[in-house]
Amino acid sequence: MIEPELPDKTVPLLSNTDPDVPDEPAFDVDTVTEPVVALLLPPPTIDTEPPVCDAAVAEPASITTAPPVRTLDTPAERNTDPPAPLEPDPTNTLMLPPDPLAAEPVRRATKPELPDAVVPLLNNNEPEVPNEAAFDVDTVTEPVVALLLPPAMIDTDPPV
Repeated sequence: MIEPELPDKTVPLLSNTDPDVPDEPAFDVDTVTEPVVALLLPPPTIDTEPPVCDAAVAEPASITTAPPVRTLDTPAERNTDPPAPLEPDPTNTLMLPPDPLAAEPVRRATKPELPDAVVPLLNNNEPEVPNEAAFDVDTVTEPVVALLLPPAMIDTDPPV
């Protein structure tokens, strides 16, 4: 039989806060309502007597129990080797897989084709010159020349 779950014990808290009072009374009669106070609080301890059996039962004067004692009739120790195999261990036999039904493929070694040598075309075209000058000042821009060449030798001290 499954017993139903008991609800949680809920004890109301005593509220000592005064109610808000309006500036002007709404009615001519004043009503004062006191908060509900729980008068029945649960006891701090519950003392319960053990159950009493109505039938007359003879109780023993005392009961003494001890741990079990090892008896002397223990079986003798047995050391038994595992049984020997019926046949000797097999010898090592090297078995190659069967030959394939088809002949082996013919091996070929071919080098990849080299790309065609790409040589840039020489461009000797002169730049197009407009019929009229865009500005009165002529500007000549020289090509950039690398003036800083890398040093022939670099001396670096090892880290300390």
